[in-house]
Amino acid sequence: WLLDTAREFPEHEYHGFDISSSYFIIRPYLPKNMILHVWDALTRPSEDFVGQLDIVHTRAPYSAVVDNNAEPLIKNLLALLKPGGHIQWEEKDTASWS
Repeated sequence: WLLDTAREFPEHEYHGFDISSSYFIIRPYLPKNMILHVWDALTRPSEDFVGQLDIVHTRAPYSAVVDNNAEPLIKNLLALLKPGGHIQWEEKDTASWS
């Protein structure tokens, strides 16, 4: 999602976050307007990003939820948003896989 969006709208800057850099796109394939960061979404985000983002797109975030408590995750994702910003929450529908 982020890679496609960064390529389609090159006039904007995009920040991607993941718990490990091992999930990052290999640098030669990374657009110049895309920056990747290591971040555990269950911890408070860096102050550099608090209140700075227009859209937060999260894929399979429920896999990071501990003890069925999504509140810390949601709180940290919301902290990234500018006032009026949006979260896009993407989960897989595994019920249809059988």
